[in-house]
Amino acid sequence: MHQGSHSGDALINNAHELLYAVRCTDGTAIISSTLARFGNANQFNRSCDRQTVTTAGSNLPNGTGGSRLIPDRFCIDRDVLVPPSQSSSVWALYEVWQSMSDLTTPQGTTLATFDPWFGIRNPARAHAGGVNSSILDLVDVSDLTDSADGGTSRGYPFDEVTEHEHATGMQMAKPDPASPFNGAQRDYYLHSTRIANAGGPTTWFTDPYGEGAVTTAGPGLVRQHISSTDNAAWPDLERRSFNLERDYGHANGVHAPN
Repeated sequence: MHQGSHSGDALINNAHELLYAVRCTDGTAIISSTLARFGNANQFNRSCDRQTVTTAGSNLPNGTGGSRLIPDRFCIDRDVLVPPSQSSSVWALYEVWQSMSDLTTPQGTTLATFDPWFGIRNPARAHAGGVNSSILDLVDVSDLTDSADGGTSRGYPFDEVTEHEHATGMQMAKPDPASPFNGAQRDYYLHSTRIANAGGPTTWFTDPYGEGAVTTAGPGLVRQHISSTDNAAWPDLERRSFNLERDYGHANGVHAPN
């Protein structure tokens, strides 16, 4: 999944590259490369309360489901910049992109459906407000004060930034490898992979969004592999989470942007 958590791109654009490859013991198999649309363009949902935030500047088509849960200044003011009696909530900044993808024919027949989610527990930016893709670097949150109640950031990982700045005598920069906001604490969720291609060809070609599937290659079409199976009889699975404690950037120099 191409999931940038350092810039304002995802605040307005909803289409991002997704390579989805699955092989199951019942014969279900898919290798799909698409521009997955995570919700609609020119909007996202706040990570802390799921409310829709309207933005502007993208001409991409809307999606058919899914969403992008991204932190913004509202989340920071409410849940991070808190009075002395409270600790900041790092989970208010938890960013999750929820996909809803289909591979379909020109007639609208669905060949495959899949919907993985992708989480980032330490994104490098939040939406700063307004209708465009303006951002606030989270490494700077420890220097902010909520004008409404005088709240400040307290606890992990914000104290790490403050302690590093006191020790070095320098303001921590967004691309500093010492920043806890490097976008490398990543996890994912798997649900169901539905295939409705019993007896059909295993090679299809679609447009970048997974639509208009045909069996002949052509300009601008992307090759997709779909097993010649149908698993509609299987029960719907519960969504499972993976890697909720994984940190791909621990003590190895990884830094924003990534």
